[in-house]
Amino acid sequence: MSAAARFASIEELLLILGDYVSDQGTLWSLCLSNWRLNCIFTPKLSEHIVMRIEKDDEESVVQRIMDGLVTGPYLQDLRHLKVIVNNGPEFPEWTLELIAGLLKEVPNLKVFTWETSDGDVPVSTLIQLSQHCADLEELHLVSGPELNNYGTGFRDTLDRPVFPNVRVLTCRSMGTWHALYIINQCARLERVEMTHMGYMLALGWVHSGYHAHLRAHMAREEAARAADRRPLKMDMCYSRSAKADYECEVCDSPGMRCWKTDDDRYEEVWPWARGRARQFLHDGKIRHITYEYPHPAPEETAPMPADW
Repeated sequence: MSAAARFASIEELLLILGDYVSDQGTLWSLCLSNWRLNCIFTPKLSEHIVMRIEKDDEESVVQRIMDGLVTGPYLQDLRHLKVIVNNGPEFPEWTLELIAGLLKEVPNLKVFTWETSDGDVPVSTLIQLSQHCADLEELHLVSGPELNNYGTGFRDTLDRPVFPNVRVLTCRSMGTWHALYIINQCARLERVEMTHMGYMLALGWVHSGYHAHLRAHMAREEAARAADRRPLKMDMCYSRSAKADYECEVCDSPGMRCWKTDDDRYEEVWPWARGRARQFLHDGKIRHITYEYPHPAPEETAPMPADW
């Protein structure tokens, strides 16, 4: 028996291999190879599903697609669900009910992404997510243009979502109070990104209420993390102009994500943060603030690329 044949005969090795195959086309080809590989790799095809609802979609059509997903055998294998909902900002009740029905069928979900061209994710959807997907680890929320989403981060229920295991939260172009509300529902966050938030995330320069709320939140988090030194890193980026489609040199360039000690565009902010917060100013209009607990270690500073 050849080495390749011996490898293919060991199911545990094939399962490990599947964790390193991210291309859906490659997984599909493996499933078509033979019956054995089909049984092993077919569940991998269902680990990441994208569901899209457009403004002109008919309810009956979306319902048939949803029924096909729910009656299929692989929703138990779903790990990342991305929902693109473009019929907001006041999402029809049937849309939210269909999404809620799908969330009930994915108890092993680890990553949830909500993306919409108008409006913020409703709290009722977040409650369904927290009730049925208790092991969720990452929550990614993308809203529409900032000028269209004021007031649409609506709380359509008095209940609160609770995400005890979410470690990563990203918000893009979301209403600031809505984003801060969601942060407060995640007890074990380690990484937060609030980017392209528009001027509503001025944090003390325009709306002092945001700054006071965030300062109180960080004080609570530091007190709760003092014993085990659990890390928390928050990137907050906003523009002084009423636009959410700006480009930020830090957000859009991975090489800029670490504080460059030799770059005079970085400076410390918020004296109460005791050196844990610093900002990067871009063209005098875009302010990128990074807060990090415990104090950022020197080894986290990455070298600038040679061609920059």
